[in-house]
Amino acid sequence: MAISNRRVLETLLDNTSEGVHVIDRHGRTVLFNRVAAEREGLLASEVIGRHVLEVYPSLTEETSTLLKVLRTRRAFLNQRQSFTNYKGRTITTVNSTYPIFDGGTLAGAMEISRDITEVLTLSRQLAAGGQPEPARERAAAPAEARFWPDLDLLRPRSWEDLVVGEDAAYQEAVHLARQAAAGDAPVLLAGEPGTGKETLAALIHAAGPRAAAPFTVLPASLSETEAHSALLGDGPGQGLLVRPAGGSVLLKQVEEAAPRIQGLLAAALARSQVWRTGGAAEAITVRLMATTAAPGGARAGTLRQDLYDRLAAVEIHLPSLRHRLQDLPALTAWALGRWSRHYGRTLSLSPAALDRMAAYAWPGNLRELFRVLAQAVATSLGGRVEEGDLPTWLGRVPRADGGEWNLRRRLRQHELELISQALARTGGNISEAARLLGVPRQTLQYRLRQGH
Repeated sequence: MAISNRRVLETLLDNTSEGVHVIDRHGRTVLFNRVAAEREGLLASEVIGRHVLEVYPSLTEETSTLLKVLRTRRAFLNQRQSFTNYKGRTITTVNSTYPIFDGGTLAGAMEISRDITEVLTLSRQLAAGGQPEPARERAAAPAEARFWPDLDLLRPRSWEDLVVGEDAAYQEAVHLARQAAAGDAPVLLAGEPGTGKETLAALIHAAGPRAAAPFTVLPASLSETEAHSALLGDGPGQGLLVRPAGGSVLLKQVEEAAPRIQGLLAAALARSQVWRTGGAAEAITVRLMATTAAPGGARAGTLRQDLYDRLAAVEIHLPSLRHRLQDLPALTAWALGRWSRHYGRTLSLSPAALDRMAAYAWPGNLRELFRVLAQAVATSLGGRVEEGDLPTWLGRVPRADGGEWNLRRRLRQHELELISQALARTGGNISEAARLLGVPRQTLQYRLRQGH
């Protein structure tokens, strides 16, 4: 039996001693090998389809070697880079990063990295007189005082796990979701990245009549060919839409699907059937759900009106975290309580730390909140998160409220909030954010430097 080139490549990449990370021209991950995943405490499935700056929030478009290659279209060899991933793990690597061209067109970038974190730790120990670092830590705190909280523990498994809070808009979203779970109509979940759209979709599936069948998530990073193959297949009985097992299918960021795929989906939903070449038709066997970061559906200009009309049989809007900051105490207490029970620790948050978190705009929403909280717990002593345990950059995007009458300062706050929304919408891509805001890229960079 012939071995496919793809299988050979996957085996090679997963058995090399170095990490391999490949992104497309938009900065989204398309390949993340086993070495990179194990080194960083991540699963490849958690990284595929996500933007580099979402996976590594401590990096910027200027400091990320992968994005630097996309920007300059040339290779960079043996570049040292320190970063913290979204689970709070800090690593230092030496990277060689190369552009990927397809027929003369830039298609993406590939990075081969070697972990030097332990080497740096050893050099610091030697510089400190040879005393092992763990011994110095034990002198300051108990051996088990520091640990890395698992963000997966914060994934709600039932409606009871959700922190609904006091915000009326979020309460309405959860109410609609619970009502939708009992039916079978398509659902469109709208909201900024990180607001919990995929989580709510999973709960709708789990609480509905299809709970025993598969729940499948399709990322926005699929090419047109991959999306067609996954959804519609190449012949009778093939494709997720007509699979015998039924279940639910979630299309992430549906507005980014190719126009042809959007058209085929709209036609299929209109008839509740998939039409095959030759006139044969097969009934759709799954419940279709989709997420979008574009408020107003088709009015954003990238989602076909006919597809929007079909998907929005139930439309649920999830508010951004900066618009429900009254829920911040409940959200942080819930996360700390969950980690406390799992790890057998007593975790808490000081009032000063909570105040500082409440002054931040949270462009990454719930995902960013829980990542920051996990990182703070990991660096705290004794399980109490103090203000000094929070990242130094927290607070750079101020929250505008009604207590400030200085016009210049209020305008600046409003500008920063718009910028943070644009960066959240584009996954941290400065060029795309500048295009969304209608300003030159250099102007946006200048504004960011002013604000930071």
